[in-house]
Amino acid sequence: MRLTLSVGEYAKTPYIVPGIELPVYCMEELCFCIRENAPLLDARIMGSELLDWIDKRLELHDLANSLLALIRRKGSLSDFIGMIFNYTGLYENNDVRLMLIGLQSNEGLNGIERRKESLDGLVNEKKYHMAIRGYEALLEKWDALEKDGGKLPAAALKASLLHNMAVAYTGLMQYGKAAECFDKAYHITGESIEKLSFLSAKRMELSDSEYVAFMADYTDCYTESIQLEKKMDRIREEWRTEGDYARLSNRILWRVGEDKHMYYDENDRVTRALKDNYRQMIADV
Repeated sequence: MRLTLSVGEYAKTPYIVPGIELPVYCMEELCFCIRENAPLLDARIMGSELLDWIDKRLELHDLANSLLALIRRKGSLSDFIGMIFNYTGLYENNDVRLMLIGLQSNEGLNGIERRKESLDGLVNEKKYHMAIRGYEALLEKWDALEKDGGKLPAAALKASLLHNMAVAYTGLMQYGKAAECFDKAYHITGESIEKLSFLSAKRMELSDSEYVAFMADYTDCYTESIQLEKKMDRIREEWRTEGDYARLSNRILWRVGEDKHMYYDENDRVTRALKDNYRQMIADV
C-alpha cells in the first residue's frame, strides 16, 4: 500500500478550475481534477486566482512564489502544471510525463486541432460531458480570437467542432442541443450531411406530429427528409431482427398476460445489468 501525506491546508473556500468548472478544496483534489481533465485545460488556469488560493488558502507559499516566477518568465502551461505535480509528488513520474506530453501538444493556436482530437477521443470513450465542456472552451477561444482579429484555422475546423459536439449531445440524448450544433455547422459548410444530421436530431427530439409541423417550414429540406425517412424505416426493420426487440416484445406480453412474475424477473435482470454497467463505467473514469 502506498501512503501519501496531505500537501498544504484544506481550504474552506474552493477554487473553481476554469474550463472544467469543478470546485476543489485541497491540493490533492486539484491534482486529481487536472489529471482526469487534462484535455480541457488552457492558459486560464495560470492566473492570479489560483496563485492566491494556493498561497492564502492552502498556505503553500513556496509553490505559489515559484509558479508566479514561472508566469513572469513566460513559462508554458505544461511547465506550470509540471511544477505543481513535481512539488506535490502525488502521482508516478511516468503518469505525469504522459500527461505533460499531451498538454504540450495542445499548446498555442496550432494546438486547436490537436486538442480537438483529444476531445474526439473522449466522445469515442463516451465521456460526453467532459468532451462537451472541452468543445465549449475551444469555441469560446475561437470566438475570442475572431473578435480580436487573430489568426484562425479554416472555418471547416469550427464546423467539425460543432458537429462532434452535437454527436456528444446525441450520446446524452439531448437532441435539441445536438440539432442546434448541427445547424450551426451546416451554416458554415453548407454540406448536406450537416443538414441531414440536423433533421435527424429534430426527428428524435419531436413527436411525429410535431416533426410534420416542423417540416412545413423547411420545404427546402425535402430531399434530405425523404432520405431520413428511408433510413428510419431501415433502422426499424433492423431493430426487429435484434434479440433485444424480441425480449422487449416478450416483456410487453408478460406484463398484460398471466406471466407477470416473468415480467418482474426480467426487470430485475435488466436493472442489475444496468447497475453493473454503471459501476464499471464509474470505475473506468
